[in-house]
Amino acid sequence: FPSHEFRKKQLPKSANILCIGAGQIIRNFVKFLGENNYNNVHVANKTFENAVEVAKLANGKAHLLSELSDLLSSAHAVIVCTGAQDYIIQQDYLNLLLNEDSPAQMVIDLALPNNVHPDIHNLTKVEYVDMKAIQMFIQENIAYREESVEDGKRIVEKNKIEFKKMVQSRSVERAMKAAIS
Repeated sequence: FPSHEFRKKQLPKSANILCIGAGQIIRNFVKFLGENNYNNVHVANKTFENAVEVAKLANGKAHLLSELSDLLSSAHAVIVCTGAQDYIIQQDYLNLLLNEDSPAQMVIDLALPNNVHPDIHNLTKVEYVDMKAIQMFIQENIAYREESVEDGKRIVEKNKIEFKKMVQSRSVERAMKAAIS
């Protein structure tokens, strides 16, 4: 779902993509970016060595979290997932996304608890996707699939009845043919 939402934005391959964190979820997203030829990927993490390792997955650049204000002000999309218990993108960082010169179009927060301050909901020009949105999508998908299963069961039952009628009809045909012979 996160990569699906990201694709829907249709950002150019040269868009400035900022990934915050270095865990498995961010690694997977950076790998997705590399496989899809995004060529301006930045990875910020509290440990520079980990940022370097993850950034390599997309031939990106590594940064420390201390550079976050500069990185946010030039990012087209921000993907964040850390193990932090506090907001990584604090309220004052949101002002950087509000700035008229900011190119930010999307923020994807894949962390639980969230890494982005809830005031992001007040930013109308930035599309925000978080785990709640992902959970809603999953629930809708499950409901759709359950409905499809029920439709399939009805089709199978209908076809079973028709098949039984065909078998009976064929049995009658065979009996009549045997009686004639």
